[in-house]
Amino acid sequence: MRYSVGYITSSCIHCWLSKTQTPLSPEVPVSIESTEAWHFVRHTKNFVLVSGEIHGRKHHHRHKRVVGGERITPGDFPWLVSLYFAGNHPFQVKSGFKHLCGGILIHPQWVLSAAHCFNAIAFNHLNDTNYWTVVAGEYDLRKNESYEQFRAVEKIIRHENSTIRPMRYDAALLKLRKPVFISKYVKPTHLYKKESFVVGETCTVTGWGSNSTAGKGSAIPYQANIDIISDDACKAKLSVLPNKGTRLFTFYDAAFCAMGNSTDACNGDSGGPLQCCRNGEWIVVGIVSFGLRCGIFPGGYANVNYFYDWIQDKINNQ
Repeated sequence: MRYSVGYITSSCIHCWLSKTQTPLSPEVPVSIESTEAWHFVRHTKNFVLVSGEIHGRKHHHRHKRVVGGERITPGDFPWLVSLYFAGNHPFQVKSGFKHLCGGILIHPQWVLSAAHCFNAIAFNHLNDTNYWTVVAGEYDLRKNESYEQFRAVEKIIRHENSTIRPMRYDAALLKLRKPVFISKYVKPTHLYKKESFVVGETCTVTGWGSNSTAGKGSAIPYQANIDIISDDACKAKLSVLPNKGTRLFTFYDAAFCAMGNSTDACNGDSGGPLQCCRNGEWIVVGIVSFGLRCGIFPGGYANVNYFYDWIQDKINNQ
């Protein structure tokens, strides 16, 4: 049986029409998008990450609320999940919500997020699976919607080389105790080995984070457009900081910088996706990682492409 690559929505069409770029030549990737396909994958030994060139369809369009963005609507980014923490973190006290970090659904039973969200050195119990709940299909944090799916976490796998100061190898995987059900509001994105970030590309960050460094988290998820910038441009922006920002971030292949015109990820967005519109599809290229003075300095993102093999290895060996 053949499965379509991704899926199209009105926002996907808007994305496609609003950008002009040279078409890619996909290798006709094996897509496992439908509920039947996911059911099949769930019962095979190996987890399959698509190694072609085009990834999950784009549809309409630090714990870091998106700064300077606009609200999304339910189902716009069905791979965006909320991570509830039961530990009374200061960010939660300020926002009044259980949400602490974002996540990216990459399989019905696996979520990709930022390693620093689960570093117990920063706050007690962050590495304890019993304190976390994944909410797929989450939209309004103030109420429960019929399309939400709550899942307990079976295992947290932080990248072995992850550090907080400076922020490095900021990737983690969460294995859910039970798979989610695929729906309009809950659908994994695909990861593609040959897709990576492109300097100069305008992409979209999403999440429930603060609208300013001093602000509190948002009840509704927002999206904001930001531009991926080069390491040199990022270094220049950070050069005014003490030690040129090197205590915060070091430049290497596993991460990159992005910033917008007063738009940014912020506190509470960490672990969520940075996705780029390519040929009418959303391609997740980054994980919200670090930032300083939201909307003023560049934000740092873990490079999903860099972690592709690590993700596949960890999932296949569970």
